[in-house]
Amino acid sequence: MSGRFSKTESDLEAFKKATYPLIGELKKAIGAPTVDKVLKAVGY
Repeated sequence: MSGRFSKTESDLEAFKKATYPLIGELKKAIGAPTVDKVLKAVGY
């Protein structure tokens, strides 16, 4: 399966950069430890 969501390192880094502002907002809204725990669980 190829295409836009292939799991290359550059794609993962691009995804992290794109979602960084959202992660920051989630940390403010529900608490950084909770968000960090969830991100670790999903391999982010």
